[in-house]
Amino acid sequence: MRKFILALVALLSIGGAYSFANYTMTQGAGTTFGSVLVGGFHYVQMFVCDLTTPAQCASVSAGGAVKVDASATTQPVSGSVSATQSGTWTVQPGNTANTTAWKVDGSAVTQPVSGTVTTTPPSNASTNVAQINAVTPLMGNGVTGTGSQRVTVASDNTAFSVNSTLTAETTKVIGTVRNLGNAGAITDFAGQNAASPANSWLIGGQFNTTPTTITSGNSSPFQLDNSGKLLVNCSAGCTGGSASNASSGVATSSTNGTTDAWLYGFNGTTWDQLQVDASKFLKVNCSAGCTGAADGTQAFSITSSTTSTALALVGTNSVQFNLTGTWAGTVVGQISNDNTNWVSVPLLNMSVAPPAYSAAATGATANGNYLLVGTQGARYARVSVTFTSGTVAGTMTAVSQGPSVTFGDYVNYLQIISSTPAGANIIGKVGIDQTTPGTTNAVNTTNWPTTVDTNSGNKSASTPRFVIATDQPNLTTALNVALAANQSVNVAQFGGVSTATGQVAVSTAPVTATNTALVTALRPDSPGIIALGPAADTAAVPNVLTPTGNSNSGITPVVGGSAVSSLVLKASAGSLYAAYADCTSACWLMIFNATSAPSNGATTSGVASGNLVECVPIGAGSIGGVNYGPGPPAVYSVGMTAAISSTSCSTLTLSTVGFIHGMVK
Repeated sequence: MRKFILALVALLSIGGAYSFANYTMTQGAGTTFGSVLVGGFHYVQMFVCDLTTPAQCASVSAGGAVKVDASATTQPVSGSVSATQSGTWTVQPGNTANTTAWKVDGSAVTQPVSGTVTTTPPSNASTNVAQINAVTPLMGNGVTGTGSQRVTVASDNTAFSVNSTLTAETTKVIGTVRNLGNAGAITDFAGQNAASPANSWLIGGQFNTTPTTITSGNSSPFQLDNSGKLLVNCSAGCTGGSASNASSGVATSSTNGTTDAWLYGFNGTTWDQLQVDASKFLKVNCSAGCTGAADGTQAFSITSSTTSTALALVGTNSVQFNLTGTWAGTVVGQISNDNTNWVSVPLLNMSVAPPAYSAAATGATANGNYLLVGTQGARYARVSVTFTSGTVAGTMTAVSQGPSVTFGDYVNYLQIISSTPAGANIIGKVGIDQTTPGTTNAVNTTNWPTTVDTNSGNKSASTPRFVIATDQPNLTTALNVALAANQSVNVAQFGGVSTATGQVAVSTAPVTATNTALVTALRPDSPGIIALGPAADTAAVPNVLTPTGNSNSGITPVVGGSAVSSLVLKASAGSLYAAYADCTSACWLMIFNATSAPSNGATTSGVASGNLVECVPIGAGSIGGVNYGPGPPAVYSVGMTAAISSTSCSTLTLSTVGFIHGMVK
């Protein structure tokens, strides 16, 4: 880095005289400065001079060192310095007196030594060990102590006697001890599922009137009862106890055995056991929402004002009855939940088209098939007859899968047939009442909402607005349309010749009767004119795309998994804009003019169907590919299929080692 010192600098002229001046630096001209070439760079020659007396400058020795004197402050000195002793000198090895010891040798007299001294005795030297691990060893016969040495007795050591009675010890492990029984036999066990020894220890238990509560982690003797039996809390699989076979309303219990339990149901007053039949199916009386129940029927023949026998509804969804015979009277459908309290319900006559409802009180007065409304959830159904004459015969049927009508359906029906109230509010779509149903009647409308204009004349607020059909025949008298100033129009002809839309091929001749593309001459100096390329490349005008979020302006990529061997980019003819692969091991990205990857083997380069068009080598853990941006893209006549090969371009060997990404159209 070049540094310029702007103060305390004197410039040395070539003649050796000093001169001082302010200079203007001008590139390529001006005063010439001296420089020194160091490491390929020119450095300006400078002097360090006194600010007050500029002529006083620092001197440099032949070795390049700046010469200094001691006129200002004490200077550090290196090397040997001759000094003449004067007065009392204090000589010390460190920076602070009497704090650092001097190094000495034994050239004069023996010096006292403090601290630890390490010596190397001669080979096999006799040494008197006074302490081991800072403890004086015990010698001779006597009791053990901290100075006793630990030794190992050789396996072939001559037998010697020891004290037969061992001192009681509670902390030290002496070794393996075998327990002998009273008869002198070994009593230890070998472990689980092993041969039993000839003798073993007897284990005792303890009886307590009130067994002791044991804290977690503590031990206690086995507990016995007063007859010497071991107390066991059996949690599962035990026998010998008793259990109660409780009846309904009685709690289950057990003693010294498994706990018995039954499932109970509450009937509103007591709890009763749930029951099963002989096939072990749970008995269920399904009152509503059940499927699969058998259809129920109940025939009736009535000759007086009475009711039919009630039909139980078990798991049914639909209830209907048919009426036959010759009779006069009224038949009403009824439902109940307790076979005591009955409610009349509306009927739907299924024998007429369309089916017709009748109110609950109206019932049925003629033969036919009738569906009861609102039977869902009911437990019983019947008919009630107000008799006049004849015999009212029929059959009531309850089925689980038949059609059903809810009260909601009936209420909706009543709302539909009710009269629309007068008023200005719009309720819905209203049709015009016809004098004769099924025919088209003329309707004279004069108020929409004002009086409608008729005959010819100028438009007004009362002129209806219409849309002319796209297939409207030509009018006998053409409509005169006056365009407003600067009105935008679609010109279909120029000079009686239709204009063409869209692009015209480059090879097409200039405008003719059959090539009627609109041509406009532009001045060469017209603003915005783009100078095109050579005549043979007139379409080479750059097209810059503006970033947009519109998906129609982009290309949806085709992406393969992280470990695939091939990917069909497009199964038909198209254009390839870009493709790349990311391989975990060395590979070749091949792109074929085909709708699927070819079989392994030799490849044929070219652009024909099935040929290898692109081949890109890719290193292990690297990415490689082709990109035709900004265009034009490569055209494929059949399709585009990318493949990853473990061998070079001449041979395809599919390898599942890469991720494939393509941009095609």
